[in-house]
Amino acid sequence: MRELNNPFDLTAATHLTDDQILRYWVNFPNKIVNTRSPRPLLILGGKGSGKTHLMRHLSFQSQQREYKGDVVKGLQKDGYIGLYFRCGGLNAFRFQGKSTDQEKWKIIYTYFMELWFGELMLQSAIIAFSTLHSFTQNQHAICNDISRLFDKFPFPVPEKMDDLLQIFRQLQKEVNVSVNNRAIGKEFDFEILVTAGNLSLGIAPIFLKYCTELSKIKFIYLIDELENLTD
Repeated sequence: MRELNNPFDLTAATHLTDDQILRYWVNFPNKIVNTRSPRPLLILGGKGSGKTHLMRHLSFQSQQREYKGDVVKGLQKDGYIGLYFRCGGLNAFRFQGKSTDQEKWKIIYTYFMELWFGELMLQSAIIAFSTLHSFTQNQHAICNDISRLFDKFPFPVPEKMDDLLQIFRQLQKEVNVSVNNRAIGKEFDFEILVTAGNLSLGIAPIFLKYCTELSKIKFIYLIDELENLTD
C-alpha cells in the first residue's frame, strides 16, 4: 500500500503570511464554524489538520484584507470580529518556579492575560473602527469607561484610544520586567490593577454602547495552541 504523506509536515499555517492565509483558504459548501454562536467551541485535530489555518482565516487580519474597501461593512456581514492569538507568544513557562508560590503565579499570570486581551482588543478596534464617526467622536468617553474597568487606574484618562493602548503596553512591560528579574531574586514591584475578567469581558460592551453600527457584531477570541499553557 502506498504511504500517504502529510503535506503540512514542513509547511504549517504558522509559517504563512496573513495574505497567504486568505489566498490558500478553500471555502466549503457548509459552514465549519458558527461564528455567530455565543457558546465556546473547542477545535480539535492532529498536526496539519488545519486548526491554525481555520482560526487565522477567521481572524480580523483576514477580515481586514478581504474587506479592505469597507471593513466595518464586512464585519457587519460576518457578524463578528475575530481576535486571534497564539498561546505560545505568552511564554507561560516564565510564570512558574523562581522560589515563588504557584498561587501567586496564577494571580500574576491572570493579570498579564487580562492586559494581553485588552491590548489585542484595543489594537484591533483602532484599525477596524477608524472610519466610524461614532467611534472617533467618542474616544474619550470610551477610554473613560475602559479605565473604570480597572480597580485602580493610576493615569490621567486618555483622550485617544492610541494613548490608552500605550498604557496597556506599558503595564505589560512592567509585569515582564518584574517577572524576568524574579529569576535573579528581585521582588515583584508592580500592582495588580484589575480583577480577572473585567477587561477580557468588559471592553467589548463599551464599544457596542457608543457605536450602534456594531450592535450586532460579536467579539470572539480565537485562542490557538492552548496546549502550550501550563496547568
